[in-house]
Amino acid sequence: MKKLFAKTAAKTWSKVAQTRELDRKSSPATPRPIEVAVFRRYLKKITPEKRDLKMLILGATPELRDLGIALGYEVLAADFSMDMINVLTSVMKYQGHQRNLIIKGNWLEMDRFFKQGIFDVIMGDAPFNNVLPKDYRKLFLIVKELLKPEGCLIIRQMVVEFSSVKEAEEIERMGQQKRMDWIELFFSIYLGSSKNRIWYSRKTKLVDISKFSYWVENHISEVKSPVKELYKKMVGKMRKGAYHSVLPRKELENLIKKYFAIIKIEKPLNLGLTPIYLLRKK
Repeated sequence: MKKLFAKTAAKTWSKVAQTRELDRKSSPATPRPIEVAVFRRYLKKITPEKRDLKMLILGATPELRDLGIALGYEVLAADFSMDMINVLTSVMKYQGHQRNLIIKGNWLEMDRFFKQGIFDVIMGDAPFNNVLPKDYRKLFLIVKELLKPEGCLIIRQMVVEFSSVKEAEEIERMGQQKRMDWIELFFSIYLGSSKNRIWYSRKTKLVDISKFSYWVENHISEVKSPVKELYKKMVGKMRKGAYHSVLPRKELENLIKKYFAIIKIEKPLNLGLTPIYLLRKK
């Protein structure tokens, strides 16, 4: 199982990288403007006047890297797929900026090549969803060690809420009534519908993305949407060895509290199932 998030996962995400540059605005994996705005508010709240700020990004998310650079940070993006780094760097606004730095490496080994207490802020878009549940504690500890004494961790994280599961048909109706767009529709079905028992295991807390992709293709065949086609292309690259680890929200937050103080949580989209956390090192 561990190799699903190591060598196999690296190959998988390298294939996914081939679709990421096509259209960032309509990719389901892209933080939406309303979500990037939350990251911006958090950053302005915690470092309003400081200088010589250092930021680590878990992953290569261009929206977060551009945001950090725009706010004056030296930004270092760490990802275990060089293909993903190169593709996502190519769509950055500040791709050639001197404060746009990259490093290829495993997040679970960052304590080997970084000194303790060197980053003011660490951010990531669903970073813990891309490690095994048993490795959450290790990654929280490593992140905590790398942060300065008053440092903060800001993450958008996928969660499940078993007490508020909706029928997939109800979520689809919300999309048809334009109460959510197609990207939010897919995320909401992926995480918050009764159908997720097909692709989500409560025992392992892993989502089998290939099973979800098959369901998308077979169930929503009558929907014609550019977003759907892009989504199919993306998940089509993830047939083998592609998983997300997703904890129930309360379980995740109880784990967080062992290492960080929760300063704020905002849930702007996706039925509240992709909350954005502002956490301060204890």
